[in-house]
Amino acid sequence: MAIVSFPNLEVCADDFLSLPTRLYADDPKYIPPVKKDIRQWLNHSPASGATAHFLAYQGGVAVGRVSAFANDQLRDTDDTRLGTIGLFECVDDYSVARELFDAAISWLRDSHGLTCVWGPMNGDIWHGYRLMTRGFDQEPFVGEPYNKPYYPHLFEQFGFKVKQEWDSVEIEGADLLHKMIERGRQRLDLLKAKGYRLETWNPKRRTELIHTLYLVLCESYGRFLGYTPISQTEFEWIFEQLEPALDPELFLLCWSPDGACTGFAVAFPDLAEPVRAMRGNSDLFARLRFLAHHRRAHRLNFYIGGVTPREEAKGSGLGRAGFYYIINRGLEKGYTNLLLTLRLKGNKAHGLAARSGVVPQREYALYEYLYER
Repeated sequence: MAIVSFPNLEVCADDFLSLPTRLYADDPKYIPPVKKDIRQWLNHSPASGATAHFLAYQGGVAVGRVSAFANDQLRDTDDTRLGTIGLFECVDDYSVARELFDAAISWLRDSHGLTCVWGPMNGDIWHGYRLMTRGFDQEPFVGEPYNKPYYPHLFEQFGFKVKQEWDSVEIEGADLLHKMIERGRQRLDLLKAKGYRLETWNPKRRTELIHTLYLVLCESYGRFLGYTPISQTEFEWIFEQLEPALDPELFLLCWSPDGACTGFAVAFPDLAEPVRAMRGNSDLFARLRFLAHHRRAHRLNFYIGGVTPREEAKGSGLGRAGFYYIINRGLEKGYTNLLLTLRLKGNKAHGLAARSGVVPQREYALYEYLYER
């Protein structure tokens, strides 16, 4: 076996990008990422800092890959400097994973002095992170961490420890959803009476609304583990990847009586099947396959939402009100199932589903490795 390192994706793109296609060839649930988007991100993004890519070869065939990212802005809660490894894919062979981990972590240590490593994380939380640890029998959603079931064991066998965990829960049936959101309707009516205002997506004001979403989202997410600042240009690029799936009525910005944007919520129709049909490509035929499979979804993904720290301190219940608005609109549009995605374990938002007797069906983890001299 040979481990080969590459300073940029251009010199190893074919082997690097085609490996997942081979690994998941027999997995009907797998949703291939668009290769063009990965290439474009790795070649243009300044946010992730210095990067090195590693490929493992056996008999001239790529059998594993990983990327190491040295992001100067990334810190732990105690201000420890962090490196990350991401874009990990590997055959079910610990010896291959071990050599890849060793190569990536050694590069972070020797070239950048980083001895605390998180993974999988593609440089920062904006470009994909976490492993799925439970829920492999469920139907994936677009944007969900999805990997081979043996990946968590490979990480743990090497010495990675769980740093933080998340889950997702699917709620089935319109009647249950109506019952779950009822208190939110009352909260929304109360806030409107106090002068709060809601605004949905308006393509004519696209630039202004993206800027507002960028500001309120960054302020709301500033307390997240692993948060790093992101430029508006980079944020706009990320938004453009999601924009084709955007339903204007399922995009919400919330304004307080003093005119400040203090909350947001966005849900997307479930597009797993049409995106899967693209097979990781973006050419004309891939787009036609997307359109051919673009049937009306029955499942709605509550993807992102939040309120600013100042609004949260008020205890206004704006989060519950925004959640009600989005889910109620989804019900009016005919969606019968709801996915509450990637919820931090222990977050108070878990109470909504728990009180209805629904338990998470999927779990995810971010891992940490500490190099000991």
